[in-house]
Amino acid sequence: MCFKNNTRIMAEASELHDGLVEELRGFIPEGGFLHAVFVPVVAGAVLAAGGNVMGGGGERQVENGILFLATTIVKDGGAEGFCSC
Repeated sequence: MCFKNNTRIMAEASELHDGLVEELRGFIPEGGFLHAVFVPVVAGAVLAAGGNVMGGGGERQVENGILFLATTIVKDGGAEGFCSC
């Protein structure tokens, strides 16, 4: 998810992530975890570097932004059936 560089939005995303961690704690076996990072995306840097590796759109980015990336890491198959993907 990408959004404008705004501390209020980052705080809300962080709070939502904390709630998600608590909600999913029972599904993720010991040793697995949820990980989230905020990645700065500097306006103009995407085009200067030769384009967006995620498929374009760099020409539309006129303001600095934040990419919020959340992942779940599970060490074994104990959580099979949790996700139907």
